[in-house]
Amino acid sequence: MMSLRDVHGRSVIVAVWLAGLLEAAYPVSAKDLGVWGEVWPIEESDVLVQVETALKYLEASGELARMNEEARARARERLEAPPPVPGILPATEPRSWLYDPAIIVQEDVMGPGGSLIAAAGTRIEPLEHRPMTW
Repeated sequence: MMSLRDVHGRSVIVAVWLAGLLEAAYPVSAKDLGVWGEVWPIEESDVLVQVETALKYLEASGELARMNEEARARARERLEAPPPVPGILPATEPRSWLYDPAIIVQEDVMGPGGSLIAAAGTRIEPLEHRPMTW
């Protein structure tokens, strides 16, 4: 019989795999087996209490205010001078172009109850209905 240390731990993997396979093959049901040993209270402190304590300490020492100020300064710096986007180069000369947001309806657009909103071939200029806002 192979020991658990044979073949660099591979027999452990095989044993765990076989146990999982056998467990999956049989139906399972939960039973209350009672208490099989002594139960001790949890000794570790609550993680939320630890976090609150650390925050109170940082606040009392002024470290929290310093960290907040550093974060604000980094955020402001990135907003005022964002890092360059890879692949986009600075403009070498000014240029502009016109854009016409109008569309030509390809097929009839019907509303609720079958009312015609726009007939096919109609040119719709959205800026006539709603102004562009900045």
